[in-house]
Amino acid sequence: AALTEPLQGIAAVAVATGQAETGVRLLAANASIRERLGGGPPPEWLRLGDPLGDARAMLSQETYDRAWDEGLALTTDAAVAQALATVSDDQASSGVVRRPHG
Repeated sequence: AALTEPLQGIAAVAVATGQAETGVRLLAANASIRERLGGGPPPEWLRLGDPLGDARAMLSQETYDRAWDEGLALTTDAAVAQALATVSDDQASSGVVRRPHG
């Protein structure tokens, strides 16, 4: 859960901000990781709405299927790297500057 919940959240934000293909890829990777580790989505997931349904509405079936397949093929490290890149891209485009603590 320590890995999959944040990944799920980043994926939902990606879909909500118009990055549907990235969101689908991350959600597929998340599903694959959950399958390997066991467990299902937390109850909080319901508060995120239906990012997969939203993504389906934004993408062609071919693009959706390709993104899902690409996500299933991601290693855990690659999924985390892609999620971090998504967050970094969002921060850069919004003008948010992260400052180190301490």
